[in-house]
Amino acid sequence: MAHVAKFTAAVSGHMCNHYARSADPEKSVIRKNENIDPNRTHLNYNLAAATQPLPQVEFIRQRVSEVKHIRRSDVNVLCDWVVTLPKEIAWKDSPEFFQAAYDFLEEKYGEDNVVSAWVHMDEKQPHIHFAFVPVVWSKDRKTGEDIEKLSAKECVTKFDLQSFHEKLENYICSHAIVCNLQNGVTKEGNKSIKELKRETAIQELRKIENKTLEAKKEYKSTLEAVKELRGEMRGLRGDIAELDGQIRDLENGFNELGREFQDKEHELRELSDKIEVKSEVYRKLVGRVADLSLARFEAEAEAKLQSDSHEPAKSKGFELEL
Repeated sequence: MAHVAKFTAAVSGHMCNHYARSADPEKSVIRKNENIDPNRTHLNYNLAAATQPLPQVEFIRQRVSEVKHIRRSDVNVLCDWVVTLPKEIAWKDSPEFFQAAYDFLEEKYGEDNVVSAWVHMDEKQPHIHFAFVPVVWSKDRKTGEDIEKLSAKECVTKFDLQSFHEKLENYICSHAIVCNLQNGVTKEGNKSIKELKRETAIQELRKIENKTLEAKKEYKSTLEAVKELRGEMRGLRGDIAELDGQIRDLENGFNELGREFQDKEHELRELSDKIEVKSEVYRKLVGRVADLSLARFEAEAEAKLQSDSHEPAKSKGFELEL
C-alpha cells in the first residue's frame, strides 16, 4: 500500500522530526499515537542522505526560495509518499524493495526536490517516507520562459493518485521483486472515477503520461544544452566585440593612410607643375642656344667666305711687284 500527504511550512518541521527521529530517547519526541519501538530505531536509515546532506527544514526553505512561489501560510511546501513493505516480502529483503521504490519516486519527482527518504524499521510494518518539495515546470506569464514553480496541486494530480499503485508495482516487479501493492479497495477506487470508466481510456492516459515523462527528460537535457549554448554565445559576443575593435583600428589606420596619400598626391601635382614649368624654360633655352649656335655658325661661315675672297688679290699684287 502507498498513500500521499501534503504539508504546509508550519507542519513540515514536525514531519521532519518524525522522519529523522533519533535513537536517543532524550533527543527524540515520540507521540502517544505513534506505535514506535525505540529498541529498533537505530535500524532506520535515509536513502537520500548522500544526495541531500542538508538539514531537512533548511533544505525545504532553500529549495522553495529558488523557485516561483506564493507567500501564503496555506501553501503546501512538502509532500510525503509513504510506501509500506508488503507482507509477502520478508524483512531481510526490504532493502531491495525500498531502494526500487526510492528510485521510482526520485525519477518521478526529481532528484533536486528530494528532502529525505527515511526507511522506518521501528514501527509495526517497515515503510519509507519519501519527502519532497512539489516543484513543477511552468511558463512565465510575462516573459514566456520556462520556469520552476511550487505547486503541490500540479505536482501530485488526481491521475497520479489513480495510477500510482499500478505504476509503482510494475516498476518494482521489473527489478525482479515480486509484490502486490494493489488491494481490492485500490482497484475498485480506480475504476469508479468517471473520467477513467473505460479501460481503454486508462491505457491511453498511461501512454500519454509515459510520453510526457520522456518529453520532460528530453526537455531537461535540451535546457542544459541551451544553457551551454548561451555560455558559448556570450563568449562569441566577446570575440565579436574584440574583432569590432580591431576593425575600427584598421579603419582609422586606413583613413590616416588615405589622408597621407592625398597629401602625397597633392605634392606630386605641385612637383609635376614645377617640372612642366622647368621643362618649358628648358625648351626655350634649348631653342635659344640653337638659334645662337646657328647665328654664330653663319657668322663664321660668312667671315670665312670673305677671308677666302681676299686671298687671290693679294697673290696677284705680289706677282705685279716682282
